[in-house]
Amino acid sequence: EAGIPIGQYPKGFSNPFSFVLGGSLQLEQHVAPDLGLTLSGGYLSYSVKSAYRATSGTNSSGIIPLLAGVKYYFSPGVYGHGQLGAAFATAQGGGTSFAYSPGIGFNISPNLDAELKYTGISNKAATLGSVGIRLAYNF
Repeated sequence: EAGIPIGQYPKGFSNPFSFVLGGSLQLEQHVAPDLGLTLSGGYLSYSVKSAYRATSGTNSSGIIPLLAGVKYYFSPGVYGHGQLGAAFATAQGGGTSFAYSPGIGFNISPNLDAELKYTGISNKAATLGSVGIRLAYNF
């Protein structure tokens, strides 16, 4: 997974991240020919911009999202995908946030999948998000 970070930060703060890289595992169970239920978990690394590294004391910030969702196939190769769940910050005291991820994707081949998606991570202070692409190998 790769993406561009975006977000809604408290007044006076700007986006401290430059890009997102990560990986995940996802299980899909078809409950109808055009409908699947999904469970996924992974790791997202938000790279800290050089201007913020001195104050943050780190080069990246890690998030572990755990999501459940629904995939609806508009045609045999094109689908819409929505997921909800929790995101756990790997930094000490980072806490747990609400996570959501809508997307649209297509099967490039029987074993290769691409999805354009938004991943949002919200808590009381801010919403951290990213727009990106997920490339997946289907077993």
